[in-house]
Amino acid sequence: MTIVNVTDLVVPNPSSLNGGHPLVNGVSFNVEQGEVFVIIGPNGAGKSSLLKAITNDIPYLGHINTPTISSDPKQKAKHVAVLHQHTHLHFPFTVFEVVELARTPHATGKKRDCELVHDALKLMDITHLSDRIYTDLSGGEKQRTQLARVFCQLCEVESSDRLLILDEPLTALDLGHQHHVMKAIRSVAAQGVTVIMVLHDINIAARYADKLLALLCSEQLAMGTPSQVINEQTMGRLFDLPVEIIMSKSTNTPVLIGI
Repeated sequence: MTIVNVTDLVVPNPSSLNGGHPLVNGVSFNVEQGEVFVIIGPNGAGKSSLLKAITNDIPYLGHINTPTISSDPKQKAKHVAVLHQHTHLHFPFTVFEVVELARTPHATGKKRDCELVHDALKLMDITHLSDRIYTDLSGGEKQRTQLARVFCQLCEVESSDRLLILDEPLTALDLGHQHHVMKAIRSVAAQGVTVIMVLHDINIAARYADKLLALLCSEQLAMGTPSQVINEQTMGRLFDLPVEIIMSKSTNTPVLIGI
């Protein structure tokens, strides 16, 4: 089942006089239920603007069909969870309380909500941080707390149409935790949650994504499976850098090497 259908999407640049070059220009793709769809590209390519258009947070031209997106904020929050690139929280909440905020749109009851919060903390391996004050955490611990929050937000939703939007979710995470998070994302997708995310690490994207969309100068350069998108010609053009592609023997996925 198609969860997100994007056709000829254009996101105008509000800061440019007379229109200027759009933030996203002519992008089209489909994302199916339970897929992990990863957007890649250099800085300023339009990746974050594309995510904001999908969640209907900025104006756009073209067509975006997402059955998960409701005009009612409470209903939208039950089906769509978003982790922005920058999350600012300056109140002295505990880690448990931050994750518990995700249950606000739901009516599953205090007892069940607490169980779901504990499950999310366990998924992110931060149960030991439950009583810590969020503002005292390291950057990586804050990121894992926010990931636990968005995972918890989509638990026990009646409809199968659930969409998880993640903008650079691996920020501030060490290598071990990066892979831990990506495995958690794959497990959430296996439960029917559709994931659309932005990643900068091409090799991690290649290992965990079902499909990749490569954006360059606000336009769609390539879209397909990791093996279809990650090749020397496309990656060299995408990052303006000579590259070499090898195949990992252990994962059978392409690995990008800068030359």
